[in-house]
Amino acid sequence: LVAGVEGGIVVPFLSRSPLSVTGPAAGLTAGVLFETKALGSFERLLTATMIAGCLQMALGFARTGRFAALVPVSVIRGMRAAIGIIIVWKQLPALVGGDGAGSQMASQFAVGPALVAAASLVVLYGWAFTPFARHAFLPPALVVVALGVALAGVFADSVSLALTPAPRVEVP
Repeated sequence: LVAGVEGGIVVPFLSRSPLSVTGPAAGLTAGVLFETKALGSFERLLTATMIAGCLQMALGFARTGRFAALVPVSVIRGMRAAIGIIIVWKQLPALVGGDGAGSQMASQFAVGPALVAAASLVVLYGWAFTPFARHAFLPPALVVVALGVALAGVFADSVSLALTPAPRVEVP
């Protein structure tokens, strides 16, 4: 989290590139876990990350980013759309409290997670129609996180609404 915040604040001031990715991506966590297992240790992953960072800096100094203009915009939009579809598809079971595949969603349905998801979607999509939308200091994603945490706390005392451990990520 600290690296993501620092990257999000520092990199825009240092980089003039509109293509910079400065924050952590939730979709990369599975890749990091897989590569940590493949490399055998977290120290090796850190070494590989340092090597990749040095290569990226060398490519930046060589001004190779200009070749990104050769990729058609339609390809980039298609790739981003495909990534979005994959992320949404993979999150659908967690939306209703499940942890399995989409075919198991009905059997794993839980009311609590579905209510948190519905409230979150209402806030995200309805944010533009509230007076808060005019103020840039309060992003809707932050409100959704606070709302989700609050609802999880309220639902914790209820047997029928308590969030199941399935959609949670446990990091040792």
